[in-house]
Amino acid sequence: MPRPGFEPGSRARKARTHGPGLNSVSPVMVDPPSDGRLELWETWCLERGASPETCAKYASYLERPLDPQNRWSAKAYKLYLRWLCEEHGHQESCDAYKRLKVPQAGADKRVPSLEAVMDSIRRAGPYRLLYMILLESGLRLVEAVKLIREHPSLECTRLDGFERCLLGYTRGKKRALWGYHITPITSAEDLTDRRATSYAEKYKLVPPKHVRKFVATKMAELGVPFEVIDFIQGRAPRSVLLQHYAQLLGVADREYARYAAWLRRVYREHGLEGGD
Repeated sequence: MPRPGFEPGSRARKARTHGPGLNSVSPVMVDPPSDGRLELWETWCLERGASPETCAKYASYLERPLDPQNRWSAKAYKLYLRWLCEEHGHQESCDAYKRLKVPQAGADKRVPSLEAVMDSIRRAGPYRLLYMILLESGLRLVEAVKLIREHPSLECTRLDGFERCLLGYTRGKKRALWGYHITPITSAEDLTDRRATSYAEKYKLVPPKHVRKFVATKMAELGVPFEVIDFIQGRAPRSVLLQHYAQLLGVADREYARYAAWLRRVYREHGLEGGD
């Protein structure tokens, strides 16, 4: 059985650094950008492939002074300094970009129980379908939202009791080529990951990222190979995809059938409608 909280393909992280030593050797001095400059930076952020919600969150931190102990603040200012360096050739910003360190995030090992996930599905209200797709696909929240919103226009293949849809979605180093699901999808054009996150926090649902961890753990318990779990969940390295794409796709279809069969049993036991 895999260790609690594992995700295939993930690397062990160093322990988080605490205390005033972080970023204290060469402190970075940078002022918040003006409104006009912030707007230009947000455009650049979107062009890099980040989601509108992520860029907006970074921008909210850029409206405040840099807090080098805060991971989001440090990430936002590091990206801002990179923009000044690469787009404007500002040498001081290039130097500051190299000096500014982002605090390491502690490894999140929380994996919810099946009962907690099913309880969240029952209480998810307008986001019930989204939570079912999160459980079925193992995708990240933003990718599951894309699968639902764009489903009518996606190239989907009906297989043995489930559907595989071509997403071809890439954000920086994160990618999701395929979205697997068993529950029929009805498009919801007003669905956004930001609203779903707010709803989950308000009603204390299992966070979407923890549903993703549950899926990875359960697939491993069912005997799905780790490299196949990575492929299904969009963690497979680009080099692996280029060399073994066709082979992995066929194996993923066969292995997902095992997970889909387990899910249908769970849905029946919990009185949920899903799948065939």
